[in-house]
Amino acid sequence: MGSERRIVVLGMHRSGTSALTRTLNLLGLPLCRDVDLMMGRRDNPAGHWESASLCDFNDRILAKFGGEWEEPPRLPPGWERSPKMTALESEARELFESVHPTEDWVWKDPRTCLTLPFWNRIVQPTAALFVTRDPGAIAASLKRRSNIPTSVGLALWERYTRSALRVAHGLPVVVVRYEDMTSDPEQGVSALVDAFAEIGIDLNRSIPEAAGSIRRDLQHHGSRKTRLSRRQKNLLAVTEQLTSMSSSFASPENLPRERRWEPQAFTMARVVGLLERPTVGVVRFRGRPADAGHSLAERRRMAVVALVGCAVVGVASVIGALAVAGGHGLTPNGIGFTL
Repeated sequence: MGSERRIVVLGMHRSGTSALTRTLNLLGLPLCRDVDLMMGRRDNPAGHWESASLCDFNDRILAKFGGEWEEPPRLPPGWERSPKMTALESEARELFESVHPTEDWVWKDPRTCLTLPFWNRIVQPTAALFVTRDPGAIAASLKRRSNIPTSVGLALWERYTRSALRVAHGLPVVVVRYEDMTSDPEQGVSALVDAFAEIGIDLNRSIPEAAGSIRRDLQHHGSRKTRLSRRQKNLLAVTEQLTSMSSSFASPENLPRERRWEPQAFTMARVVGLLERPTVGVVRFRGRPADAGHSLAERRRMAVVALVGCAVVGVASVIGALAVAGGHGLTPNGIGFTL
């Protein structure tokens, strides 16, 4: 066995991270203490296989920057070294050691796609497993579980995936497609074991038992054609070109950049189900994007005010357009008004 086996599992919510975490557990990597293990629910009957305490702590981290998992905040460069984060380091280290008392472990929480820079300073994982899945299937699963609009689910997939590919930089990384695991579990698990061996991490080779834990009947949403934005298509192409393993992962240079107003777009989408695409429907407050430092409650209030303002402006525009049309007639091609 490799001397150090501390594996963090990265991947968007509903991407198959639970199934792969259980697989690694059956291949010899301990989970958190049983008393802290998040139990399976109707939306995930096979189990989440993650620490409830560490999920709560990740929620606290996101809240420090005015967000949560469904409304991911903007995390400025060096955020993990900011005073409000260094103040949490001792508590985080003590919590992690109490939850994962063993030298070897596997840890999964999709929020870690966003917060890993902080945890790198606390627990120093030796490798990461990055789980990918068709974004349309992820969005469909989110809609089924949480009634999240498809466009918002795709936007969340984009944000989490983009972040995961950045925060994994420099770590040994194994990449797995969830569809490959469910189509042929035994072959998929065997390839997973081989990939980890390539980066110096040996796993127990109880492949049949691990493969048996991957339940095809729980894959409610297969690959489907979903309309993606250009940025999302580019990001999907990046994930499809990733190699199965890397001893020192290099973040792709062509990743889409994060826009400063994205947190407000997610907030607005949360409030009214807006976001026809992941980057439209953004309101600029007082001529500029709202400060990402606002609290989550403040951002929601601002979103409601902005949306009411948009509705008023929209009604006024329609009334004005009708007045112009009534007084001067429509343009020859019957489209557009100039007020």
